[in-house]
This record gives sequence, C-alpha cells and structure tokens, in this order.
Amino acid sequence: KFQIDNPQSYQITFNADGKANVVADCNNAILTYTADDSSLKLQPGPMTLAACPPGSRSNDFVQYLSSAAIYFFKDGNLFIDLFADGGTLEFKPAG
Repeated sequence: KFQIDNPQSYQITFNADGKANVVADCNNAILTYTADDSSLKLQPGPMTLAACPPGSRSNDFVQYLSSAAIYFFKDGNLFIDLFADGGTLEFKPAG
C-alpha cells in the first residue's frame, strides 16, 4: 500500500455518457467505461503525452485504471479492485 503525495493530481470523473475524464499528474486522458452491478471496465482513449517530473505515476495510474475489474463504495470513498489481485485503488470525493 502506498499513498500518493499529491492526490489532487490523480483524479477520475465518471460522466453519464460512458466516458471518464482522468487527470494523471501532468497528463489528461479520456477513458470509456462500462459498469454493471459491481463490475467495471475502463478502456484507454486519447491521452496527452507531457513529460511529467521524476517520481510521477501518470502512466502507472492510467495503466491501473485499465485493469479495473470491480468497484464498490465504503465510507463515502470509491474503491476499484484490479484484475488478478492486482491491488485496489481508493478515491476520495473531490472538494
């Protein structure tokens, strides 16, 4: 388990049109998603390719999102479990 130093630099916003806007440090991406019951699938789309500073997890973040398998909510936070016990991403509401 690790914490992101600047969590505001790693965000995902799910839109009603099946697209998700992603802020991945110094890059932005648009992913498409499908969600049924607790199942979640995120597919990569266009992404900016800025060179982020050393220590950035920009590419890792988008890759992890692409490995989404299921999602659930606990204590007001969104959790996304990754395929093959690849870990869990935790998101707190913005604001």
